[in-house]
Amino acid sequence: SYAGHYLSGLPRDPSYTELVFTPSFIKLSFLSVLILPFIVLAFKSIENGDKYPVFKILEFSIYVIIFFIFLVTEYSNSDKYHFSFVIDSIVFIKKGLLISEINVPQYGLYALFLLPLFSIMELSVLNVSIVLSALNVLVIFLIYQSLKKIFDNNNYYFFFIIFSITFMSIISNRFFNLDDWDHYFQFSPLRTLFPALCIYLFTKYNKFSVVSYTTSIFLLSFSLFWNFETGFVVILTYFISEIYRSILNREYKEIYLKIILGALSLSLSLLVAVVIFSPYFVDSMLVFLYPVYVYAGLGLVMLPMRVFGEQLILLIPYCISIFSSLVVLSYRERRQRFSYYFFFSILGLGVFTYYLGRSVSFNLYSIFYPFIILCSLFFYDFVRNKALKKYLVANLTFMIATFFIFVPIAISSFSPQSYLYTKHIIRGYDFIVNYDKKKLNLPYYNFINQNTKKNEPILVHMKQNTHEIYINTHISIPEKFVYEYHVLLKSQEIDYKNSFRDGLNKKIITTESLLETIPHKDKYEIQKKYEQLLILNYKE
Repeated sequence: SYAGHYLSGLPRDPSYTELVFTPSFIKLSFLSVLILPFIVLAFKSIENGDKYPVFKILEFSIYVIIFFIFLVTEYSNSDKYHFSFVIDSIVFIKKGLLISEINVPQYGLYALFLLPLFSIMELSVLNVSIVLSALNVLVIFLIYQSLKKIFDNNNYYFFFIIFSITFMSIISNRFFNLDDWDHYFQFSPLRTLFPALCIYLFTKYNKFSVVSYTTSIFLLSFSLFWNFETGFVVILTYFISEIYRSILNREYKEIYLKIILGALSLSLSLLVAVVIFSPYFVDSMLVFLYPVYVYAGLGLVMLPMRVFGEQLILLIPYCISIFSSLVVLSYRERRQRFSYYFFFSILGLGVFTYYLGRSVSFNLYSIFYPFIILCSLFFYDFVRNKALKKYLVANLTFMIATFFIFVPIAISSFSPQSYLYTKHIIRGYDFIVNYDKKKLNLPYYNFINQNTKKNEPILVHMKQNTHEIYINTHISIPEKFVYEYHVLLKSQEIDYKNSFRDGLNKKIITTESLLETIPHKDKYEIQKKYEQLLILNYKE
């Protein structure tokens, strides 16, 4: 922070580590005594290869905690704004809305992947959150199985790795909202599912075979449609790391075969995706990339990143790890495990792009699950393999970085002010057991159903609970539908206002408080009214 101030001449902007870590330094001197037994046990378990059966029970408990902690229902949703962005696409597809230029899914085509599931399940906020919570469990399960392979089934060791990943990368990124839980499904599972699958496939098939490699590329290629941002990272990471693995093993003929098979698998998966998904698009399928272009161009939520900031705690170790992995290629004796160092560094740099667009300090925790695994690799091999102890600078870099990231959030998270786990696990359980539909706005839904036709296309002009009305009533969604908070560009704003002027929305459901916000409201008249709820008709 001080260095950046003197080099740039800009006002000093304290970094997150300076604001959070430094004031906690005195506390650390006492808490480090409590951490010491775990460090000793970690050393012992690595040296002796200990396997404790109790950690299988603890593994299952993590899955249960993750599942319950992310459950949400429409009558008790503290974060409708973020949740509505995720559920929008699912509601649109379920209601039969064809994706058009004015209405495109913001986070990819995940809704089309989930459509078969919601064809047999009732569409509700609770059911959507159950599915997304289950996918979060799947993310952790895939990483957990990968760690078993990397760390020789040392139950003690990889349990604490997965606990760190679960706590810091999935839970703590929304931790700072202590009043209530922020269910940010936009990141997990939407942006973690395919990276977790990538980790699993790379660690499981560490010996090249045509079937496993081709199948892996084919499956991972669908990530481009699930969420393009992470899909591009996943494909690139897997392919580059596989090439590195062949060079490391001096299997140079494999490189040509991997390039050819990778291109064929990618092409085949793209062809399959086009055949399956193209019927849902009015024009080109490439329209689903539009939100990526918009957000990249606008740089939304982007804060100026200081040169000397907390992001260096991740970036410097990643670069050191990649450099070390490349240097190893010149050695006569090469170790297979260096392919893991290279893989997790490339993946870490790739998922760091999420932080580039949303560089708020606490978002750093979301993206450093590859870094946690990388630190674990250094520590594990440092204890098991004396040769690695020569890399003192690299090991110190990782240890210092881990210290600065993990300890501040550990202190604040387990403080008496935080009752995160207890509160949300109990609340999640309550959602399942005591899901009372009487708490829903049934009178409003009945009013809408009584004064509209089934599958009638009607615009719901609300704040963040628009999807709840579409789920709980029989009306449909107009093809030119667009949420007001989806309007990002000037061209979109013009289309949005013209849709009201030209009567593309023949009927509108809104409230008295929002009536003034409707463009060209003079062209509409009130047809029905129930308390604050209004049904408007377009004047022909």
